[in-house]
Amino acid sequence: MKATRVMLMLALVVCPARADTAPTHLRLAAGGAGALDPAFAAANLGADWFFSPAFAVGVQACHTLPSAGDQRAIEDGYGFFTALARLRPPTAGRLRAEVLGGAGVARIQFGRPGAHIEYAPDVAWGAGLAWPLTTHAELAVEFSNHVTFGARTGTRNTPHTSELLALVLRWGGP
Repeated sequence: MKATRVMLMLALVVCPARADTAPTHLRLAAGGAGALDPAFAAANLGADWFFSPAFAVGVQACHTLPSAGDQRAIEDGYGFFTALARLRPPTAGRLRAEVLGGAGVARIQFGRPGAHIEYAPDVAWGAGLAWPLTTHAELAVEFSNHVTFGARTGTRNTPHTSELLALVLRWGGP
């Protein structure tokens, strides 16, 4: 909770609301991701609303693909739906950097024995680099760390961390 307040205060300092700022922009993203601990392949979708060239809020959804991961893991699959704040500091050159943070819900699917699906609160933060392709398209590599506060199991403590490395194509934005 304290980290969320700090991010919002930082956003207000970095990009104050003014009547003469650039118009807002919607940015959509789609791509693939690799999840670690346990290792899974995943699909990644997102949408961000830029209030200025440096600040956006949005959502990200990521879910593992069936049978595309560690067959020895206690989880059969998992996914995240996260509300995010993004800061894009001014950078020199073509690369665009972003830092992100937010909270959401994780969906964890357990296999046998005791197959069930669990929904748990999730906190995320990360960073990314993007390469502009055209005026409103970019290719981005994004690393995010998710901390899920799910129930303790025999092999998993609460909170449980998962790392995602995503390669996404983004359309729109400033």
